[in-house]
Amino acid sequence: MIQIHGLHLVMGGNTVLHPMSLDIARGQVTAIIGPNGAGKSSLIRAIAGLLPPVSGSIFIGDTPLRRLSQRDRAKQLGYLPQNASPAWAITVREMVALGRLPHRGAFAAPSAEDLRCIDQALADTDLLLLADRRVDTLSGGEMARAAFARVLAGQSDWILADEPLANLDPAHQRDVLRLLRAAADSGKGVIVVLHELTAAAALADAVILLKQGVLLGSGPNTALLTPERLSATFDIEMDVAQLGDQLAILPRPPL
Repeated sequence: MIQIHGLHLVMGGNTVLHPMSLDIARGQVTAIIGPNGAGKSSLIRAIAGLLPPVSGSIFIGDTPLRRLSQRDRAKQLGYLPQNASPAWAITVREMVALGRLPHRGAFAAPSAEDLRCIDQALADTDLLLLADRRVDTLSGGEMARAAFARVLAGQSDWILADEPLANLDPAHQRDVLRLLRAAADSGKGVIVVLHELTAAAALADAVILLKQGVLLGSGPNTALLTPERLSATFDIEMDVAQLGDQLAILPRPPL
């Protein structure tokens, strides 16, 4: 479990997250949703250890996040940022292989297990045919899949994904949602920032609602993804409709 106690985050002299406390369980998908500027990316970056809080603490299991070495943190937390791309021209396979670095000694050659994890991540993200392409020749959607494959190759206990559906076509959005679901079902913890509310309803077991850096609620998606809660979060009337075995969430059209 990830436990957040009184987390307070300030950037550039402005409060981006007001003090909040949360428990996030493994074995499920937790979606962070809210309007632009709500603090969604800031929260997931704080959990990844990339934004130090002014006050409060984050525990990974029984261990304070601040006490984990960078290597141990990378083993436990696989972080997928928005618009992830390397700063140098490497192949897709080399980019995915970066996810195995926390598991290897300095200057050590990839092990058989490293190679297996890399190949599996490439296959899962439909990138085997692009493995030898340079990343600077990829489309936005292909780059997004390569970045996600890097996280999958790391075999971390937690996957922290910030807008993983951006730049993906519907078929590959479906594939990413399937992989996130499978990761949670295998016992990993999955925390994902989503703007696509219908995708959040289909994927998430639990939801965190944020607005202007304030925690409005957290809990099961059935309790949080209601017209009343969503309307209060987004300041617009929202409709929630049952379509088969899934929910569809849409802004109410103007009269």
